[in-house]
Amino acid sequence: MILQKTMTLLVVDDEPDMREIVAFEFKKSGFNILMASNGKEAFEIIRNNNVDLVLSDVNMPNGSGIELFEKIKQECHPAPTVIFITACSSDLMQELTKMGVTYVFSKPFNRKDVFEKVLEILNQQVQNH
Repeated sequence: MILQKTMTLLVVDDEPDMREIVAFEFKKSGFNILMASNGKEAFEIIRNNNVDLVLSDVNMPNGSGIELFEKIKQECHPAPTVIFITACSSDLMQELTKMGVTYVFSKPFNRKDVFEKVLEILNQQVQNH
């Protein structure tokens, strides 16, 4: 089982209420939660903190989730896993898949499903290290 108190999640969304909704279950379970309102702010947080997983919106001013994902892939080794939670079209889904994005939850999303997927990913990361 994951030691939640040692795991850090970064929630990125330009809407403060959405950041809180996404973070709620993780805070309640004892995860260390960091928050950013755009991709640029998020990347600075990643550069200055040990972030295990990023939960991000795609469409944001001052640095989209896609730009953030690309910077993480290029500059972070090892790179935290990125999960997108977004209102997206099938075209965007195809674009994200081509870029190597593995996990996308469409808004409206089920918080329990997101929570369970994050636990699964983090457990795999812990087992692989």
